[in-house]
Amino acid sequence: MKVFTVSDITPLFDYVVLATVASGRQSRAATIKIQEDIKSLGGKVLGVEGLSEGGWVLIDIGDVVLHIMQPDIRRFYNLEELWSHKQKNTVD
Repeated sequence: MKVFTVSDITPLFDYVVLATVASGRQSRAATIKIQEDIKSLGGKVLGVEGLSEGGWVLIDIGDVVLHIMQPDIRRFYNLEELWSHKQKNTVD
């Protein structure tokens, strides 16, 4: 998993999180668990995209956007390269 701080390059959100799962089943399970955890902490999930396919799920939590991706999709889109060129600090 990688976390990018992007607040200095976009006003839309502060962090981008990229995570890898092995299967659509894992992405759906992780998405459901993340939504439950956010809600239990008093947060709000603003949107979820891609849950039915499970290859790439995007979870919008406002200041944080999470991308849960299967390995081949993560390699193909290479969002690490996109965000790493645009900001200074990443957290592994």
